[in-house]
Amino acid sequence: MDATRTSSTTTPAPSLAPFLRRRLGLDPGWPAEDFLRSQPGWLPPADVDTSHLHLPGTGRQPVPLRLYRPRGVADPLPGLLWFHGGGFTRGGLDWGEAHPLALTLASQARIVVASVGYSTASYGHAWHDARRAWSWFTAAREALGIVGVPAAGGASAG
Repeated sequence: MDATRTSSTTTPAPSLAPFLRRRLGLDPGWPAEDFLRSQPGWLPPADVDTSHLHLPGTGRQPVPLRLYRPRGVADPLPGLLWFHGGGFTRGGLDWGEAHPLALTLASQARIVVASVGYSTASYGHAWHDARRAWSWFTAAREALGIVGVPAAGGASAG
């Protein structure tokens, strides 16, 4: 696993269904302009470890990546490479549908999630970063404790 890492821990969260209802704009009390921001008052799950990685660069900046793994699970788990929204032109790892969603998916679905902080400088740079992240994630799956072939998904970039 050829990446630099720092770790942090998190605290309790609500169930997945209300979180997704708010994220998808299905909660009448949730203003549409807040769709891509963190939910006010949201607390992250206590059962997920988060690691901050930077994939090695190839002449450009390293690709930031956050790895989310349910705490205390030794068995291999399914994996998901997650691309935040923004259509490869904006957004980041801290957007509401990136960090909070990855934490909640890792906690509720019991999967390993890697969220990619692709470059928003140009579509070409974003695409290159996405390909590098996928190559790294699939090659490192055994070291990351991922069973089988991981999935890829995301918001408007996914």
